[in-house]
Amino acid sequence: MGFGDSVHSCSVWRSFNLAIGNFQLFDLFFALGLCGIGIFIAMGMFVATNALTKGFIRYLKFNASLVKGGLKND
Repeated sequence: MGFGDSVHSCSVWRSFNLAIGNFQLFDLFFALGLCGIGIFIAMGMFVATNALTKGFIRYLKFNASLVKGGLKND
């Protein structure tokens, strides 16, 4: 290992430290907040999809009964 190798590895380490030093905590927490919002949106869409599916099935059953014999008020 020569002198040039140690200088090169030192400059790589120095640039790595500079990159970490420029990291802002705001970016981290903003990203975490966006992920949390996305998870809540996904949960809400799951509930909405289930409700829409049940409503669509009720609509299809209503249409099938209407086509087969009309609506009977018993």
